[in-house]
Amino acid sequence: MSIRMRMVYAHMRMNNRKRQQTLSTADWEKAALKLIAEQGVSALAVEPLSRRLGVTKGSFYWHYKNRQALLERALARWERIDTENVIDRVIKKATPAERLFALFANVAVDRYDGELYTAFSASRDPLVKAVVDRVNKRRLKFLEDCYRDLGLPTEEAKNISLIAYSTYLGLIKLRSDTPDAIPGKAQYKEMMKMIVEVLVPQK
Repeated sequence: MSIRMRMVYAHMRMNNRKRQQTLSTADWEKAALKLIAEQGVSALAVEPLSRRLGVTKGSFYWHYKNRQALLERALARWERIDTENVIDRVIKKATPAERLFALFANVAVDRYDGELYTAFSASRDPLVKAVVDRVNKRRLKFLEDCYRDLGLPTEEAKNISLIAYSTYLGLIKLRSDTPDAIPGKAQYKEMMKMIVEVLVPQK
């Protein structure tokens, strides 16, 4: 091997070591969620994820004990960002109606978010099922609280919360199964306005 080639390989190895050292747990968790959204929970494995990030498996084991540990952290990230952070932003609105409007605006069924929810909800992994169950209950409870604060009786608030959340999940499912049925951006915004008019009682 020529001196030049040895220098090239040495430089590549050095860059790879630097990349492995600079990857954070957040990088691994984001990559894991992207892989899950694309291929499902069962596709999550150390070797393909390492290849995707351009590092060796040793880099993975620097941060995590095993695949299960990464899955737990990825699920926690999903729950925090897609549920708790959204609620934290929305709850700052002054009135229950404004909170509901803001919430529906936040859940515009982004393709990636929908694919991620679909992948998690389809999994039979007990850990994943427990988190999906907790996320669904948390979202429903927040919706119910908003409707009750709006003045609806408890039972009515519970029923309309189920209708609202089922509408959201139905759009996710439809986008997954029949993406052509979902209108373009402009029409989608108009459709969301109609949904809000139906789901947010006007006094």
